Amino acid sequence: MKLTLEYFLREIVPLISAQFFLAFLIYFTLIKKQIKRIYPFYAAFIISFILFLGGRLLHQWLSTTGIANALYIRMFLLFGVGIPSLLLATAIQMKYRVTTKWYFIAYVPGVVFSLLYILIRDCVSICEIGKFFGYTPRQIKSLHLTIWYVHGLQIAAAFLMMVVPSVLFISKKDGNINVRYNLIGVLLFGISMIIGTALQEWWILYSSSIICVIFWGVSIYLDIRQMRDKAEVFSPLIHEELFHSIGKRSATEATLSKLFNAVGVTSEVSRFIVIKPDLSVDDVNAAAFSGEFIHQELGSDIFHGILEAGNYVFLPSGSLNIGLCICEGNTLDENSILAVGEALRESVEKHLSITVSVGIGTSYSSLSELRLSYQEAYEAVLHASSNGGNMVVRYTDLAQSAVNATYPFRLRQELLLKIRSGHVEDINDNIHVLLEKLNTFCHGRSGVLKQRVHEIIFMISDAVISDGGDPVILFDRMEISGVKIDQAASVKEVEEIVHRETIFYAKQIAEVGESRVDNVVERALAFIAEHYGEDIGVGEIAEKLNVSRSYLMALFKKSTGHTVNQHLTDVRIEMAKVILMKKNVTETAFEVGFNSSNYFTTVFKKQLGMTPKDYQFQNRQD
Repeated sequence: MKLTLEYFLREIVPLISAQFFLAFLIYFTLIKKQIKRIYPFYAAFIISFILFLGGRLLHQWLSTTGIANALYIRMFLLFGVGIPSLLLATAIQMKYRVTTKWYFIAYVPGVVFSLLYILIRDCVSICEIGKFFGYTPRQIKSLHLTIWYVHGLQIAAAFLMMVVPSVLFISKKDGNINVRYNLIGVLLFGISMIIGTALQEWWILYSSSIICVIFWGVSIYLDIRQMRDKAEVFSPLIHEELFHSIGKRSATEATLSKLFNAVGVTSEVSRFIVIKPDLSVDDVNAAAFSGEFIHQELGSDIFHGILEAGNYVFLPSGSLNIGLCICEGNTLDENSILAVGEALRESVEKHLSITVSVGIGTSYSSLSELRLSYQEAYEAVLHASSNGGNMVVRYTDLAQSAVNATYPFRLRQELLLKIRSGHVEDINDNIHVLLEKLNTFCHGRSGVLKQRVHEIIFMISDAVISDGGDPVILFDRMEISGVKIDQAASVKEVEEIVHRETIFYAKQIAEVGESRVDNVVERALAFIAEHYGEDIGVGEIAEKLNVSRSYLMALFKKSTGHTVNQHLTDVRIEMAKVILMKKNVTETAFEVGFNSSNYFTTVFKKQLGMTPKDYQFQNRQD
């Protein structure tokens, strides 16, 4: 067979286009969690469109009957399934309230057209039908006119189901730009179908599929770019949430694993490292000294091949500290970990002209124990900073030296953990035992004991600042407590001061945590108040707030005493009581976010003890 331009446009181009749409389907499948409501509609359209385009090539190997049957199937897939599904997906993305009526309007005309197409067009050939009914040759010849009825029906379907809806959706002022590109592709394909069918030049119809590919490709490119921009906006929030989950809240392994995956770390993290500038806060450029700067400006070469991308992540740790979570697997020994710390210290000093201290925590086998590694790294970096800085200190070295010197290192760590976690119920016993051990370590010398207590108060204060506490308030508090400790006349008095300070710092951490909770809950309440009339639930609200579904549910219940769904229902019913004074029950149900007037009536009666109609009657009489 000679390959002509017309053959290429009619047979090969649609096959190429079908492959592109297969790639588009794979893309939508990969992101279906983000588009879970519209994914089935897009999948139905793309699969139908692929079969419509690809099926054309099969005609050259089929019999006359096979060609006719294949054509019927292709037309049914395009107009009975594909185009209606695309229209519904578009309506949802354009923020229309898609109800059962929309499904009827979308699918019924397409199915009716497909059935009419099958009934009008000849099953085998027009002549065979004529012979079946006993027509004369002249009458049979006149039957060829019926093919124009088929073409006219096809033109009408393309105009009513592709051109008109596309124009209406595209003209919507606040429409989604990505959806518009999709619609432009469908619009041009519909116009090409009308022209190609009218002229019976099928290459016009099928070659236009590549134009559809171009516009859909542009739409997907814009979608990817928007998701990338969104990720850049929310990435700092995710990193912050991850840090707080490690350092403050005792999050589950599943939660931590999900957060690490969100920042691109797929391996199981086992160790925490803290990097702390040796200069004061005022002397450090906060924008420059950040995990993002180190990662982007210094790049992966900072570790000289010790760590691979995806096996570590930098996190903000408050007070200009930077956290580094790493996955060691079975490839890193303690010398390699020290090399990581030294690489960080040397690179920061070289590029920012400041010295830093690096603290390295112990390696743990469980993600839930990573917070212990963080606490150990923090202890180590404070020790390095208080001893001149510009050094790398491992917690294991620090702990060993402390044990050898009978320093109550573990008791001090337990106290700090209790303060940061808010578990201060039995803190008196902890403080008492700690000061007894500390006094023994200092051989009863009050001056040395007070100095050690100053170190503990400083460590606690710095930990609160790291968790988001106000540094001005905390520095002032530390100065006042320092004076009181110096003036204390006995160990008992020092113990009372330490107890008061630990309770104060624990409350400060609790307030920081509550403010974070309040912020999430307030945003959730505001979103519900604005979008109660839309088809939303806990999943959609959590996605908009960029928090997990379970996290939102827990915070909301704790803060308000109600579940998210309970509050959403309460808001909808309260608004319905107002709207019912002006509109009927069905209109009210859809306006406040219910997809069924029957379900709305059930919920309304459960909430108020009467049906919406009874409420209307009673209040209109009043």
